[in-house]
Amino acid sequence: MGHEDYIIEYKGNLCIPAFLQMNTALSYESKMELAREAFIMFIDDEVTRDISGDDYEGRISTKGKMAYLGSFRGQVYNIDLESDVGREFFSVLLHDCSRRNHREAGALN
Repeated sequence: MGHEDYIIEYKGNLCIPAFLQMNTALSYESKMELAREAFIMFIDDEVTRDISGDDYEGRISTKGKMAYLGSFRGQVYNIDLESDVGREFFSVLLHDCSRRNHREAGALN
């Protein structure tokens, strides 16, 4: 798995999401797709967004809460879904690492 599999890019900003609470059977690719939607919200200052996919529908939301995971500080987004298997949810911690340190983000290349 290369770094392009876990880095999200939007409008020239880079993010490596940290998945927090999780109660979902979604594939890694689906979780990354939803984390990308949350990162777009982060950059565009959105607080809620309705979402749907092939096998789910739901909402991404944030209360603007900042959290730490080790030395990683970011904003928490909650993803609540209804799917074929019932209610699913997970949280993701997002930080625009390109704002913090361009050299550090470039070191991933």
